[in-house]
Amino acid sequence: MLTFNINLIIVKKINNFVRYKRICRNLILDMVKDVII
Repeated sequence: MLTFNINLIIVKKINNFVRYKRICRNLILDMVKDVII
């Protein structure tokens, strides 16, 4: 049971990291568009 909880925490962290990266990429893309346009 303990290992399952640890796995869950790791998966959550990875999901958060992926979401954060996606948000950052969107922000950068928006900034670049503003500069180009």
